[in-house]
Amino acid sequence: EMLTGKIGWAGLEEMYFISAIIPKKIENVKWAGITAGNFVKIEAAVPLNMSPGVMEKISYTAYIGPKEMDILKAQGVHLDDSINYGWFPLGRNINKTVAKPMHTVMNFLYSYIHNYGLVIILLTVVIKILFHPLTKKGLDSMKEMKRIQPQVEALREKYKDDKAKMSRELMDLYKRYSINPLGGCLPMVLQIPVFITLYNVLSTSIELRHAPFAFWLQDLSAKDPYYVTPILMGAT
Repeated sequence: EMLTGKIGWAGLEEMYFISAIIPKKIENVKWAGITAGNFVKIEAAVPLNMSPGVMEKISYTAYIGPKEMDILKAQGVHLDDSINYGWFPLGRNINKTVAKPMHTVMNFLYSYIHNYGLVIILLTVVIKILFHPLTKKGLDSMKEMKRIQPQVEALREKYKDDKAKMSRELMDLYKRYSINPLGGCLPMVLQIPVFITLYNVLSTSIELRHAPFAFWLQDLSAKDPYYVTPILMGAT
């Protein structure tokens, strides 16, 4: 891939690390990602128009290190955009606007708690509290749907040969009891993207790499070696 224009930085990345070059002069830089056999290299070249006998110095900054948000932001060229929070489910740009604040809050909580395992638990509880009104509304709607279920079954049996009539009668029934038939699942659907975004943040945060929690969980970026936590989650 080759591009020319205003380029803040170019680099090669892994999950937790990046090697990037940042030209001091960012206008009309030629950027190229080149694959040669088993090797990949990045070139960033600044065009020069020089007269004979004139000397000119071209400067670059190189950053080779971890994708820690504060360090990347400090470079002032949006190097923190190299942290890929995934595309699903809100789209890359929208997802980033939700994920970045979540990442920032996680690090803020860590500055007081000093245990990322506890931070993850606390962050999850905070999100659940924020979504509590939606959850309650969904549960209330499900209870209402359960209460009128006998009437719904009676209508379906009565108008089983007339689908249009059945639909009208069901809608009238929902309207009479002020029930939204989607009210039970819609609040859950609204929460799913946020929790998937949280999962993406936890999956890509270098802060969790080799970070201990407690007991046998000594690396929050790795799977549970004894599968205790997934079994507990499934059981509950």
